[in-house]
Amino acid sequence: MTAQQLDSVKSLAERFGSSLKNTSVTHNAFGLPDAWVQVVVFKVGTKPGCETSEDVIIVAGVSPEGNVHT
Repeated sequence: MTAQQLDSVKSLAERFGSSLKNTSVTHNAFGLPDAWVQVVVFKVGTKPGCETSEDVIIVAGVSPEGNVHT
């Protein structure tokens, strides 16, 4: 993950009232271009590994340059 992607992921989580602790990042996600990451931001208090679709706040793709696409 690039520094720009990390900054964008942090910003995205904070913008939706969550944190990195409640964020999942997937490298080489199906359907995304090479070097992009898929980000899923969950509600605060969601236990890792116990997430449901009801806990999802936003799903986004982040380019290596840090551009967020939803």
